Amino acid sequence: MRIAGVLLLLAAIGWAGENPSEAYERIRRMNRRLTPAEKEAQKKEAIRFLASWEKEGEAKSAGERTDLASLYSLVGRHADAMALLEAIVFDEATDAETRKRAANRWGLLLTLQARDLPPPVRKGAIGATARFLETYGPASDERTRSTLARARGFLLHIDGDTDGAVQAFFDLANERPMFGSVAADFTRMAMIAGVWRMEDYPALEKRLQERIDALKEGFAATRGASRAVAVNPGVFDRMFDRAMAPVRLLGKPVPAWTEIARLQGDPATEGKVTLLYFMLNADASSVRSLPALRGLQKKHEELSIVLLVLPSTRVYRSRVELDADVDASGEEPPPVTLSRLTRNTPLEEQLREGEKEAHVAFLKAHELAWPAALIDRRDMGRKFGASTSLFPNLVLLDRRGRLRSIHAGPLERGSPIVDERLSGAIAGLLAEKE
Repeated sequence: MRIAGVLLLLAAIGWAGENPSEAYERIRRMNRRLTPAEKEAQKKEAIRFLASWEKEGEAKSAGERTDLASLYSLVGRHADAMALLEAIVFDEATDAETRKRAANRWGLLLTLQARDLPPPVRKGAIGATARFLETYGPASDERTRSTLARARGFLLHIDGDTDGAVQAFFDLANERPMFGSVAADFTRMAMIAGVWRMEDYPALEKRLQERIDALKEGFAATRGASRAVAVNPGVFDRMFDRAMAPVRLLGKPVPAWTEIARLQGDPATEGKVTLLYFMLNADASSVRSLPALRGLQKKHEELSIVLLVLPSTRVYRSRVELDADVDASGEEPPPVTLSRLTRNTPLEEQLREGEKEAHVAFLKAHELAWPAALIDRRDMGRKFGASTSLFPNLVLLDRRGRLRSIHAGPLERGSPIVDERLSGAIAGLLAEKE
């Protein structure tokens, strides 16, 4: 028997009598040596431990409660973990060291789970992170402040407040030079999060240049930053070019995407005003945005919609519980777990066993009749200027196949982004003469 297997057996025996901190510490030490199957077995033991602990035990100290939250996260109970960590962070009785540990775990969980949070929970988290930074930020260490600031910036962006998100990341970059590239990335996402059109280009370029100049001044005010710039003086120019890359594609013909598998229909775009919808079916925002997409189709019947699905390691056959337009009664089938792709995976090997069938089942469950294809994920940024960090992505093409509008992020039916800017951009293209 492998050493890890023996450890796992001893772990299963050792759950009895442990408190959450002891259980979490042992799991943390063991996890590096376990195979995926052994980790899954350990997760089941953790679920049994939590059921027993919640029935009979009581985590008394803030440290035990912090580790209890980590166990919740381990077994997939992220909402419980985030709620418990938030309570610990704002508990006046929590000592400074435990507050730091809890705050870092809370910020990391918020960042990882931001896309899946329901809007009311997300807005509450935005307010809570701002309150933490105002109340405890000045006395916190640099790592804790940056973790919470990064979580808040990402939450703001997911929530549609792209200006607030960009400002949060530039403030963070001013304090910690290492986040300069992150600020540039979020500025790049902001550039494509407002349904920008060709006529917006000059204002966008000016706005971004002002932000980069402000960041230069902030860098110059700190010794560490100025040393970094002295070593790499072209860093700001590269940040600017990276952020502006998607905007500079506006008005240009888009190349063909690389198709891994045809899922349904014919995704041809020639001679039609077409909305390309880049999505991950494992991404909650991609699914929750489908009702808004259906609304756009209903409002603009001449609009052609093409679903471009990206590969992932987890593919759902149905997520109708997230789709307000589809009957969610019945048990959801579990997702299909697939092998991980790398940048060097040849195209002919990118279609994994069971992947196409799972995607086709998903389209059927959600009653989606639009043409759909599974495509090479690398095409998103390289060919379409789309964000690989935020889903869904929408690219609007005119009848000549030119890229005319870009949007990144969730869509909410009835929101100004959907009903005014996106719908207006579509109406304008439909009204154009060929």
